[in-house]
Amino acid sequence: MAWNEARRLGMVDSAQPELIYHYTGVEAFFGIVQSGNLWLSDYSYLNDTRELSHGADLIAEVATEFLSQESRPKAGELLQHWIKALAAPVHRVCVASFSAAGDSLSQWRAYGPIAIGFEPRDVSLHAYRANLRPVEYLRERQRALVEVHLHHTREAYLRDLHEGRLERIEDAYYKIDRLIELIAFFKDPAFEQEQEYRLAFIEHPDLMPSLGHKSSAKRFRVGRGRIIPYVLSNELEPVLPDGRALALREVVLGPEADATLERGIREFLAESNMSEVKVKLSRVPYRT
Repeated sequence: MAWNEARRLGMVDSAQPELIYHYTGVEAFFGIVQSGNLWLSDYSYLNDTRELSHGADLIAEVATEFLSQESRPKAGELLQHWIKALAAPVHRVCVASFSAAGDSLSQWRAYGPIAIGFEPRDVSLHAYRANLRPVEYLRERQRALVEVHLHHTREAYLRDLHEGRLERIEDAYYKIDRLIELIAFFKDPAFEQEQEYRLAFIEHPDLMPSLGHKSSAKRFRVGRGRIIPYVLSNELEPVLPDGRALALREVVLGPEADATLERGIREFLAESNMSEVKVKLSRVPYRT
């Protein structure tokens, strides 16, 4: 709702790039091609350690301001609940990161010599229990999105309450699932040069059992001297395990990649029935 309203108000751009790029190392690239999977890492292990708390703090700030002007008791109770619940969320949030930039020096330096290009629609269909959106960096826009979400949700709650539609789902508005889904796409402005598109999976602890779903398996990998929990993209939907295959559109090799790496990637793609995938070389003039 918040994103739809934001698009209607012209607050966010609804256009998508033709391709988004996942920057990675050689071993991870090999695993993605071989398994047809993306790895969505636990949110708390990302390079911005305050990501989720950054958004939660912003919601608490806006909700507190709303509360100071709120005269309706039920609306006040709802706002207070959101502030308290977001202080210690129990939701499992896992993400895979992409960039709208297909040849970025900062990305090559940070993540590795390979950028895999995907069409956004392909990624969304492959992992359709996850949400794919551009990350929002500007605090003013983050705040505006929070204001839109809190205002519309509060008013919808009061209307449903007044018209007697909450007998069976009175606690629905008290769940913070949608708030988590909003702030999962907020990031500190210091990371704006990444031009990130994020695939975010939010596991709802109350909703899953009622739908007959089990939690997605928690796997672990080693990266940057840490043990990092993650989930596989093709395990996000337990009811339909044979979802759309992950389609690669192109591979860009970074400025440090040599001819041997290029040759190996081309042969590997050909043997993996992906000879149609374009392999390109970086145009960044960079030397170590």
